[in-house]
Amino acid sequence: DKMGTHFSNLPLQVCLYFNVVFFPFWLAVNFIMIPIKFSKLEILYQFILALSLVAVIIIEGIRLYIGYIGNLKEKIPEIASFWLISVLLQTPLQMFLLLSSGIKSSVLERIMQSIMCIFLIVQIILGFIA
Repeated sequence: DKMGTHFSNLPLQVCLYFNVVFFPFWLAVNFIMIPIKFSKLEILYQFILALSLVAVIIIEGIRLYIGYIGNLKEKIPEIASFWLISVLLQTPLQMFLLLSSGIKSSVLERIMQSIMCIFLIVQIILGFIA
C-alpha cells in the first residue's frame, strides 16, 4: 500500500477556502448597498460600477474554482491560470472598487472590499510560490 504524495499548497488552499466562505457576505453587502447609492452616482460611475461588479462576480467564481481544482489536483495549467486571472483581471477590478472615490463607498463596503483585496494579495503570493 503506497500512499500518494500530495504537493498541494495548504496555505493557498486555506486562503481559498476562507475566500469562498467570505464571498457570499461580500456579495450580500454589495447587493444591499447598490440601490442605496446608485441614484447618488453620476451616470458614468453607475455604468462603471455595474460593469465592474458583474465582471468581479463572474471572474471571482471562475478564479476560485480554478484555484481549488489546480491546487487540490496539483494541475500546473490551472494554478497558472488562477494566478494570471488574479494578477491581470481581478487585481485591477478589486483595487478600483476599493480605491475609487467616484463610487462613493460606505465604511462597510470599504471594510469588505479591503478584506477581499487582502485575500487576493495573499493568494497571488501563495499562488506564485505554489
